[in-house]
Amino acid sequence: MKSKIIASFSIFLIITCYFFSTIPSYKLMAPTPIQYQHKILLIPLDSRPPCTNFVIDLAKIVNIEIIIPPDEILDNYKTPANQILVRQWLKDNIKNVNFAIISTDMLIHGGLMASRLSEGSENDIVDTLQLLQEIHNQYPSIDLYAFNIIPRLWVGDSEETKKYQTSILEFSKLKDIIYTFHNPIDIERQKEVEAKLPTNIKNNYLTLYAENEKLNKELINLTQKGVLKQLLIGQDDGQSFGIPNIIKRNLQHYLWQKNIAENQVIITRGTDEIALTILGSINSTLQHHQPKIFVQYNDEKASSIVMPYMPHSVATTAKEKIEIAKGIQTTSIDSADFVLYVYIGTKDNMQNRYASAQELKKLLESGYKVALVDLSENFEASETLFPVLKANHVPLNQLIAYSGWNTTSNSIGTAITQATLFTGKLHNITSEKDLATTYSNHLTFLTSRFLEDWYYLKSSHAKIDHLLKAQNIDVYNLNDSYNFANAQLQKEMLQQSRILLNDSAYRIPIKIQYNDTYFLLKVKDMKIDVNYPWPRTFEIDIKPSLSFVISKDIS
Repeated sequence: MKSKIIASFSIFLIITCYFFSTIPSYKLMAPTPIQYQHKILLIPLDSRPPCTNFVIDLAKIVNIEIIIPPDEILDNYKTPANQILVRQWLKDNIKNVNFAIISTDMLIHGGLMASRLSEGSENDIVDTLQLLQEIHNQYPSIDLYAFNIIPRLWVGDSEETKKYQTSILEFSKLKDIIYTFHNPIDIERQKEVEAKLPTNIKNNYLTLYAENEKLNKELINLTQKGVLKQLLIGQDDGQSFGIPNIIKRNLQHYLWQKNIAENQVIITRGTDEIALTILGSINSTLQHHQPKIFVQYNDEKASSIVMPYMPHSVATTAKEKIEIAKGIQTTSIDSADFVLYVYIGTKDNMQNRYASAQELKKLLESGYKVALVDLSENFEASETLFPVLKANHVPLNQLIAYSGWNTTSNSIGTAITQATLFTGKLHNITSEKDLATTYSNHLTFLTSRFLEDWYYLKSSHAKIDHLLKAQNIDVYNLNDSYNFANAQLQKEMLQQSRILLNDSAYRIPIKIQYNDTYFLLKVKDMKIDVNYPWPRTFEIDIKPSLSFVISKDIS
């Protein structure tokens, strides 16, 4: 009997020891300071986070340092930047970098919002073009990547133009429709609409595009001369028809006349994400790598949908952004560096969200790297995939990108850039410490996208707006209520960050590898710093600070 007890106890000990030996022993992971290998000067489109911090944070993943002008000379919402000081800053700092990403709208007008009102003078244009030429002459080895924006379809916001927004929109769309189809009925309707518009508003609107076309042609000429390494011309918010589309076609014809290579000048739908997509392009050049990207949609209709504020289909946008990243769209998922999973949520396909979540989960379980674009046709949380991923315990931190902010081009451009940078960096890891730092920077940006793109924009934004409006606060002009609004934001997002941190889908460890050694990595804790970058509630500036634990994978 005694021997049986001893034998049973021995078996128990063996099983117990085996059980505990298979439980990972986690320890705190301490990423090392980034060892920057290249430096890029950025003249941003404006001071908002997508145009500044997104670029800075994404560049950290690939050990690139970004420098930007100081806050005091940049724009702040409706106050333009000091163009003269920004141009001087560019001139003073260009010698210290390897590349430059330059918004000509910032140099000429003082930012995107100022460009919509054509705040810059003819002298600002001349000075900017001359400055670019001078920099190239003095530092020919520094590659200059410039971008300029075709103004949005809607007229610039001002007290004078507010009540004519609808008429201007119809006027612009009819211009393009007539330009394309020459329908007599449309011509008559155009005359009726035009008669309702004050002459000065109509002329200012037309002049804005005429001057923009002229400037873009000047920039194209500089590119052809070799002053600019590359020029990207972005098209701001639009629709299938409108004067911006006419300008785009005119510029495409000008490029054809000039016989300029397609990769020298790229015309793309997009605005806020242009600088960060150029970063992705520069890094692909540095790494001599063209990422192969397999694009997968949640259903057969998704690729052909024309989303709000877009002049063309989702598939066209994806194709453009892949080309900017110097990527190759492949039809073979097994040969791809990553899968770009584009989810387009509509009221008609909400019942299919579970199937899409399971499809994405299987991709991850099969070892595919997946970048998720999570969009809603009506910008509603109920049409997005993210909550269904959480409910089905899809490992969120295994995604190599997540994006669902603002327009389709904003989101697709951001996701492709993060995925391209991260997967490219994984091929060039130099040590376990480098691996830890890379994942730290990647997961920090990924978490910021979860928090802003879904938790804030799809949930907390409406809640805070409702609270502020109940107190007669204008959410587009916070002014004296800015501190109060920030306090509400910080309270709300602290709660949301706790919800994310404690969600089982977020806490699932992810497997990472260095050489032949595998590790399990998971987020242990999260702190956030959040505020409204401008005195409005439209966007936030959120900076997560994550701590990690890591263990050798002994499974």
